[in-house]
Amino acid sequence: MFSISPKDFIERLNEEFSDLPNCSSMKADYKLDDTGTRLELQIKNGSKLAGVGGFFSDSCNQILFSYLGSENCFKNIVMYFESSDYAAATALATIQAIDPTLSFSDAKQVGAACVDEPIVKNGITYAIAASNGEYWLSARIE
Repeated sequence: MFSISPKDFIERLNEEFSDLPNCSSMKADYKLDDTGTRLELQIKNGSKLAGVGGFFSDSCNQILFSYLGSENCFKNIVMYFESSDYAAATALATIQAIDPTLSFSDAKQVGAACVDEPIVKNGITYAIAASNGEYWLSARIE
């Protein structure tokens, strides 16, 4: 099993956005939420909010991030989008950011395969769900 910190993930995600066609204006960032217990993820296209999400250290304890901050490694990430364009671009960039061993073609295959049916690739579970024009992307490092 490997791990990745939110800081490293955001750096990789932004690199992937810059490599994707029509996504160079998309940028991701994170901050500690108002409660001080969760890291919030924001994805913007220019100045417009494109998606939101959060990092989770494990399935039951969020408070670790308030003590360990962005260097703490996460196991889960969940993102929400209201636009299929943003969801698709971010899914592809996220898959490659979490597992940089995957080629662009591999990441596209994983993204297509995990819609409405979670799949595991290299020890990472990916899932994309769409409902009423809303899109959820989840990745879990096993």
